[in-house]
Amino acid sequence: MSNIIDMFGLDYEQSRLLFSMQYYLVTKDVEREKDTSVKTKKIQWHNAFRKNIENMLEINEAREFAGDNDFNLWNEYVLEGAANRIRKAAPTRTPMFLILLELVTFIPYYPLGESNDDQYKKLKVVSEDKQKQDTEILARFLNIEPTYVSKFLLAYKNAIKGIGGNEYKWIVLVAVIVFAAVAAFLAPTIAPLFAAKGLAGAAAISAGLAALGGGAIAAGGFGMAGGLAVIVGGGALLGGATGAAIRGFIAMSPDFSLSQAAKIEVVLKEIILAQQDTIKAQELIMEQRKVIYLLEDDIFKLKLQKAKNQDEIKKLKKSIGFLKKALNRNEEAVLT
Repeated sequence: MSNIIDMFGLDYEQSRLLFSMQYYLVTKDVEREKDTSVKTKKIQWHNAFRKNIENMLEINEAREFAGDNDFNLWNEYVLEGAANRIRKAAPTRTPMFLILLELVTFIPYYPLGESNDDQYKKLKVVSEDKQKQDTEILARFLNIEPTYVSKFLLAYKNAIKGIGGNEYKWIVLVAVIVFAAVAAFLAPTIAPLFAAKGLAGAAAISAGLAALGGGAIAAGGFGMAGGLAVIVGGGALLGGATGAAIRGFIAMSPDFSLSQAAKIEVVLKEIILAQQDTIKAQELIMEQRKVIYLLEDDIFKLKLQKAKNQDEIKKLKKSIGFLKKALNRNEEAVLT
């Protein structure tokens, strides 16, 4: 497996830390909610998110590498200590930066693939400014300057606009992506990631959407190296795109492609090039080219039954357009 793809993987403990920190952000928002009826719905979503993520962690094959039989998310009282331990154990700072990027781009209350999802549609965080402040606290836990929260947010905003154009708002996140993913034609691409590991049907889809919505894709379904639990930071568009599940998301949800491509741009510009690692930058560009080639091959295959696949062809072309624009922007960043 390419080193650049491996760079986007979090091990089991790092993944658990990421999801625990997302859980913390929701906890703080729930505490701020004054409307009783809204708060009740937020609590229900909060509990469902935790259940689904813990289901995913429990069956994740990377647990055996972690040597940890505990799959529960950490609460706010032990979170800083856990972050400090995991940070010190990491060979580089890159996983901590990737965790922070996922926190910065995290918006809760997206559909989880459950029967009562409709009640969450109108839920919003009480204060984006307060959530940003909470994220800055978590940045300190990761031993990262809090200024990176604003830096990553601005870089992501610029990437979305630069790749997607003016028709897209400054941020395209989980709420849009997962609404598309919940559709029946995408459910079969989620379940295989989890069914083989102990979840099936609605439970598999629910856990899968929780992981996807949390910004992470379960690594076990993509032939990742032993010990990696999830891939983040847009890494699903690289080596993971050779898997049928993620290729399904790319084909049927251009918003997914856009958001992941924007994250890759942030990783390239704010992490890889900031560290002056030109070799990794070149590897990343090559991986992006490979994915576009594979997807264009998919277009050809779909055209063999054009009448049947018109909608999928249209969406896949849009996704490829985003990925080509993203590639051009990244090439310019590397060459200048």
